Amino acid sequence: DLRARLAPGTTERQGDVSHGLPLSVRAVLASRIDRLERIQREILFAASVIGETFDACLLEDLVPLELRREVRSGLQHLATLGFVRETRILPRLEYTFDHALVREVLYGTLPRFVRLRLHERLLRLIRNRAISDLPDKYALLAYQAFAAERWPFAAVLSLSAGRAAYERSR
Repeated sequence: DLRARLAPGTTERQGDVSHGLPLSVRAVLASRIDRLERIQREILFAASVIGETFDACLLEDLVPLELRREVRSGLQHLATLGFVRETRILPRLEYTFDHALVREVLYGTLPRFVRLRLHERLLRLIRNRAISDLPDKYALLAYQAFAAERWPFAAVLSLSAGRAAYERSR
């Protein structure tokens, strides 16, 4: 799975975001996730890095090349299992984790350096998209830069996101 491929033999758990959850809750969710097929687990792990709500096309670009054709059918299957739900069809297909705890357990399970690598890759993917492709692009970029620990870039992007939000509110 994604954890094993990107982080063979690592047990690094720094920055575990699910630390506030009781162990019993994490164990139940983790066992439910572990029973999924490898492809479905990898799709969920990659989606957890994007965020609570994620664009299907962005997820396709983030997963390894050999899984890209499996993303749409995998998401549909994961929706029937209650992991995610379709929240928007037009102008882009968008999904949301059915429960925030599922995303937290998935994200917290990934080793820190794998998360950083995926956030860095997402940062590049989002920067290469047209501004009209993603709503709140600057806020999304700022979040990814912060999560990738690119502090100066995150600060600049946060200012841009704040200005864009201010302009929308006027």
